Amino acid sequence: MKHLLLSSVVFASFCFSTQLRAQKNREANNLARQGTEAANNKQWDQAIDSLRKAAEMDHKYAPNLAVALQQRASAYMAEQKFPEALADFSEALKIRPKDAGILERRAYAEMKLNDLDKALADYSE
Repeated sequence: MKHLLLSSVVFASFCFSTQLRAQKNREANNLARQGTEAANNKQWDQAIDSLRKAAEMDHKYAPNLAVALQQRASAYMAEQKFPEALADFSEALKIRPKDAGILERRAYAEMKLNDLDKALADYSE
């Protein structure tokens, strides 16, 4: 009897955990979809916010967040907002640390901010 009760509790716990995980996955999918749509509309802040939340729930969305950060950083570069661009490129590198394209763009932003040592280090990397 004890084993049956224990088995029932374990099974109920497993079912609840599975259901909770499925709900979290649906929510992450919705957030990722919203983030992608916002990025397509060049609403960078909304895109990054949604994709960041999705990536926190399910890490598979982190590469999408890195792309959105790069896109917003490029928009900042076009507006000559170099500190903001630098911050976004740095965040993207936390997700994709060895991405040569991000390193190159961050180095350019660092050059524009006259931080030549950091720019050289990024170009060297």
